[in-house]
Amino acid sequence: MDGLTLDADRLLVPMYDRVAVLDRYVLPHLWARHTVARLPATLLQDPDAVRNGSILVLSIGGEVQRQFVGFTEAPTNVVPWRDQWLLGTLNGTQARIMPAPLRGSDG
Repeated sequence: MDGLTLDADRLLVPMYDRVAVLDRYVLPHLWARHTVARLPATLLQDPDAVRNGSILVLSIGGEVQRQFVGFTEAPTNVVPWRDQWLLGTLNGTQARIMPAPLRGSDG
C-alpha cells in the first residue's frame, strides 16, 4: 500500500500484488521478517521486475466497496480529477488516466 486518497465519501487505496516468495518463505517466520527488514533495499530490488497491483475503493467505515485489478506497474497514487482518476507509479513511467467509476456502481 502506498498513497491513500480521500475522494469525498470513499478512500482510494493503491496496492501492490502479493509476492509468492515472501508469502511462502519470509512472512510465516518472525526471524525471516526481521532479517529481510534489515537488508539494504538495493539488495532486494530487481530493476527488471514488473510490479502488478490493484486499487481498492473503501467506504469511510473501511468496508471494501470495489477492487480494480490487473494494473501492470502497480499504481502508487490515485488522484481524482474531473471524471477521471490519474494513476502514478514509482518507476517513473508516465501517469495513466482511467475513467472514474460511477458512484452508483460502487456496490
